[in-house]
Amino acid sequence: MPREITAEEIKQVLSYDRDTGLFTWLVDCGSNKVKGKIAGAEKEGYITIHIDSQQYRAHILAWIYVYGYTPDELDHENRIKSDNRIKNLRLTTRVLNAQNRAPQSRNTSGVSGVCLNKKSGKWRATLTTNGEFRYLGEYLLMEDAISARLLSEKEANFGVHHA
Repeated sequence: MPREITAEEIKQVLSYDRDTGLFTWLVDCGSNKVKGKIAGAEKEGYITIHIDSQQYRAHILAWIYVYGYTPDELDHENRIKSDNRIKNLRLTTRVLNAQNRAPQSRNTSGVSGVCLNKKSGKWRATLTTNGEFRYLGEYLLMEDAISARLLSEKEANFGVHHA
């Protein structure tokens, strides 16, 4: 775990573009850290940036840069770990962050909790929140199952909040 860094420390060496989510170096800090160059490298899908021999994830730095504090847990709303635009980042809990993951590779609908029941030929919708499994029904049309899932998410206050 890297040491906590302040917005002031970040702003001494990096500039952050809210619209692109990219950081650029304000100073030369070594061979790869050249003034004006985009900062960071991809690691496990996340952009990481080294400052004073400490590695930080760019989405955490972005939050600190804009809001001035280190969040307990952040989520990439669109599930793209390298998209660090501030409008794509939101405060969350560890449980809700885990729920906002991409559908598994075997998912045929592209939506978590919606799958084709091969026996009935219908689309099944389910939702699990706080460890509670909810069966939402089976539908002839995939779109109807997706609508049921999204409505249930909204009713369960499934989403997380921006600062």
